[in-house]
Amino acid sequence: MARLKGSSRTQACRTGEFPDTSHSPFVAIIGPMLAALFACTVLWQDPRPADKRPAPTAAKEASAEKGKDAGKALDDKSAKAVLDAWNKAKNSSKFEDRLQALDQFGTGRHKTIVPALTTIAGTDKSPLLQKRAVELLVDQTPTEALAAIKKLLKNPKVTDPMVLAELVRGIQRCGYDKTCWADIEPLFERSYAQECLPLHEAILELAKVCREKQALPLLLRNFDEPKPADVDAADNPPADYWEARWKAWQAWRPRVADALEAITGQKFENAEAAKLWLKKNPQK
Repeated sequence: MARLKGSSRTQACRTGEFPDTSHSPFVAIIGPMLAALFACTVLWQDPRPADKRPAPTAAKEASAEKGKDAGKALDDKSAKAVLDAWNKAKNSSKFEDRLQALDQFGTGRHKTIVPALTTIAGTDKSPLLQKRAVELLVDQTPTEALAAIKKLLKNPKVTDPMVLAELVRGIQRCGYDKTCWADIEPLFERSYAQECLPLHEAILELAKVCREKQALPLLLRNFDEPKPADVDAADNPPADYWEARWKAWQAWRPRVADALEAITGQKFENAEAAKLWLKKNPQK
């Protein structure tokens, strides 16, 4: 191997012209060893296992794949088998058997499935099965499902808040139109009990997403902290009403503000400020 001595080394340092050692036997031997050592060092410094979580797009594709069955059309024979399975299980004393038979309605779409699910949602003794029937109903042809949901909203026998909340969410998914509001609005102030919170939230979400201007009076009535105008008035509700209403208001008051902002494009501190703005800027 060539070595630099004395003035030759000094000259090389000054000029930057060192002898070519690329063909040296030492380099030929030690080079591969250093490369291997470097690779091992890099691997040792990063011992973390590879991230096996699916990419967001893969997760979305998996979710879409899972929901494919609900959108496919069933032939008459398959639809009849689903209906027969439900008719056989609907009077069973085992809830699991009834739920399993009901879930079969989710295997696809057919004109005979919508009436069956409408009947279950409107008459079954189990609110859980009623709610599940509505979820499955929404996966049917949107036009037919929307008509069925409107019918259920008008059904006086459908009173469970959990089922009503699912109907409101369903009507939003199937194609809400302004004619639906007259049946939805009264549901909000029917009760302020804690079990009605999901129903309240579903209505507020619909008002926000659909920017329903008909919801403005309801939103203004429920914007501020609830309290009696006159505690001594004969028609003043009892204390437990105000307690329940206050607790409900605490749970969803930000949603009221969000819905108002979505409809008007404005943020308000209180109902009075909103009323003053709306007086100058009427929403039609």
